[in-house]
Amino acid sequence: MRSRPRKPFVSQIARPWPDDDGQWWLVEFELTALDGRRECVGVTIHPVRSESDWREDRRPLRATTMRQLPFDTVLTQARRKHAERLHLATTFLAAGRLAAGGEWGDDTMRMILGPELQETAESEARELGGKTPGRSKYGPGDLSRVAGVYQAAFQEGDRAPSKRVQEALGVTPDVARKLVSRCRKKGLLPPAAGTKGRGWLESERETSDEGEP
Repeated sequence: MRSRPRKPFVSQIARPWPDDDGQWWLVEFELTALDGRRECVGVTIHPVRSESDWREDRRPLRATTMRQLPFDTVLTQARRKHAERLHLATTFLAAGRLAAGGEWGDDTMRMILGPELQETAESEARELGGKTPGRSKYGPGDLSRVAGVYQAAFQEGDRAPSKRVQEALGVTPDVARKLVSRCRKKGLLPPAAGTKGRGWLESERETSDEGEP
């Protein structure tokens, strides 16, 4: 039996916008991944009471109002604010998992956050010109765990240790690869050797302890 195609993940973001008469509108965008980028595939606009009060304020939407709407500007503002919120959410969850000593299982993390939101956060930050505000959400403790998971997989003969990191942290393949790369730069893992996975060999373990924590 053929499996049904996966329904594209669509995220919704919104931004209040005032027209030339000072009337407030809520512009809602629908975004989904197309050809490696997150693109707007739908938009809704409706009147609200104020910038902070998004309760509906019934009044007609005129063509003149639609012509005033700076679509690209409002969309960029909405995406930037959404990326900031995702950054805070993922940082909070990563800190909670670390504080719990990693007791939150992968299923729990996926249920709370989901790989789609993780991917959305990375994509939004990348397309908006760099990282979202604040420090990286993966601190020294997270990198130590990444290195430990990767090294254990390597010692067990796993040909794809990065996939073990992906599963252990509940992140996307791209994020897992980046975390492993950061571990190598920090000296928590040895330098890469081609495309094959490489962890510490027994003869190298002594010198590895001198790497930057």
